[in-house]
Amino acid sequence: MISPSIFSVSASAIILAGCTTMSSGTWNNLHEKMRDSPQTRHRLIADCIARQRGLNSHQKVAHAKLVNRNVANYAPTYCRRFLGGIASGRITYDDYLKLDSPNADHSKVLKLMAGR
Repeated sequence: MISPSIFSVSASAIILAGCTTMSSGTWNNLHEKMRDSPQTRHRLIADCIARQRGLNSHQKVAHAKLVNRNVANYAPTYCRRFLGGIASGRITYDDYLKLDSPNADHSKVLKLMAGR
């Protein structure tokens, strides 16, 4: 089970993976562009991995636990799962908006990030 503090750190980073205040139009454009362009998805994953490497150690530990990987190599898995979830539609704009609320149901995103 993921502790609330680990989830809040992870949710914050997930929100920051794109934009902190992404509109539904921007979300839809991102979804379509990643779905239709493997090059765009690969570029965004590379950017995400670079951002993950810049996080503090507490955040890295939380993200590694979220994706069931060790801290040394969690970033590619974390970014592929999150951005792949957006591209596939498994993570919706409503799911994204709920990440900002600690009391919302995050089970769908947690399952996806855990590789299920």
